[in-house]
Amino acid sequence: MSNYSMSTFVTESAPTLALRRVWWQRRRLWVGVAAIVLLALVLSSFASVEETRLVALNPTSGRVAWSVQPSLMRREGIGFPVSADGRLYFSIVIPPSATSLLPDYAWQFQAADAATGRILWSYTPDPAQLGKVAARLTAAMLPVASGDLIYVPILDATYDMHIVALDAATGTLKGQISGLYFDDSTLTGLNSLLFHTPRSVGFAVNADRVIVVLRDDVNSPVTEADGPSRRPIRVAALDRNLGKVVWNSALAITDGYGNGAFRWVQIVDQAIYILVDRILVLNAQNGELQSEEAVTATLYWTTTTLFKRYDVSDTESKIDAIDRTTGALIWSYTIPAATSCTAFSASEVNVYTFCLNVQDDKSKTNGESDTDSTTDKVGDDSSSKSAAAWVNFLLVLDARTGAEKWREPIADNLYSVITQEPAVLSGGGVAVVGGELREMRISVFGEDGTLRWSVRVDETFTQVAADTEYVYVIDTAARWQFWLAMLNGEWR
Repeated sequence: MSNYSMSTFVTESAPTLALRRVWWQRRRLWVGVAAIVLLALVLSSFASVEETRLVALNPTSGRVAWSVQPSLMRREGIGFPVSADGRLYFSIVIPPSATSLLPDYAWQFQAADAATGRILWSYTPDPAQLGKVAARLTAAMLPVASGDLIYVPILDATYDMHIVALDAATGTLKGQISGLYFDDSTLTGLNSLLFHTPRSVGFAVNADRVIVVLRDDVNSPVTEADGPSRRPIRVAALDRNLGKVVWNSALAITDGYGNGAFRWVQIVDQAIYILVDRILVLNAQNGELQSEEAVTATLYWTTTTLFKRYDVSDTESKIDAIDRTTGALIWSYTIPAATSCTAFSASEVNVYTFCLNVQDDKSKTNGESDTDSTTDKVGDDSSSKSAAAWVNFLLVLDARTGAEKWREPIADNLYSVITQEPAVLSGGGVAVVGGELREMRISVFGEDGTLRWSVRVDETFTQVAADTEYVYVIDTAARWQFWLAMLNGEWR
């Protein structure tokens, strides 16, 4: 029989039970508060991390459709996007590991589904064939999509320029060529590092061939007795896979940047345009020199018209529209005095060009009047941050007549103008980068100049791409900003 009795168990008094109950309630409360604080700190730390992402915006509303950060990339950046045939192509700069003592950046090229941002494939060059890639400079160069191939320029650490042809659907290497012309004798490369400017490198593509500008003998410039030294280059036509040389032609250009160094090559119909200190026009079928124009220019074309912006003199510039079928001049527009226009693009309706008013601001402080709405308050400190005071503006011409339709101030700094070209929207309108230097914005205007929307981006120098579905841009922001932007574009 057990020795225990009922008297062995002591019953606690009611006050003791109440105190114990309060103690446990308070303990659970403090544990809950601590858990909430800890969770908030973790979420805050995670959500506040800055990310550089490729962002797709609705061209009508500006709302974020999707954003993606490539898995290998951290804070360093993404190259300017190019959209073609439902795919988005871009470079990524891969920073070194945290334990690395040297800033040894790697590079990779990727393709994404333009509708969803899903990464389709990636390409990493073979170091045994292409050497070490100059990652940041390479990321500033634009690839060219043509049919079922995407042509990607790659600059190695020795400033040797390569082009690789990749299958647009799979990223499989189809061909490559090395030795393209790249001017490493100037600050061009440094400028690309500072301003992240997209470069027009030495190749162009049409439906059946690739035109490349090659260094002939970089170390042996031809010196003329009574003139500047001239650097030999070679222009060659290759098949689309870069494997067969169709023809090649030797040229010589004046050595040195600003004195004739090679700038760009483009193909329009059956003519090859090469800009040095003049425009050389070659026959695309055989490489024979057809003509020379003693001007420096930029070209843009639509299905019917070739547009050419060129300098007539140090003080006068023009934009010409030329019929692509007949070669006849359709119209010629003289750019206003004291105005310098840079990159431009066009649709069948409008010609869009970025312009800088270079008039001396001192005249504004002396009470001189000016009817130009983009500059009439430049010298007024009280309105220096007003959009009306910005001297960089978007000039829009009628593509059929050359008449000026409208102009809109877009930036208070030069860099956002010289580092991009207007992105023409297939549904009508144009996307541009502008705003203040520390308050950069992506803005979309309709064909009539109506501002559709404008959103802020933190990436100082960026390039806009567009297709039938979205406007694409590179942006750097905290994670929580991207999350909110998925709900409402105005919350960016």
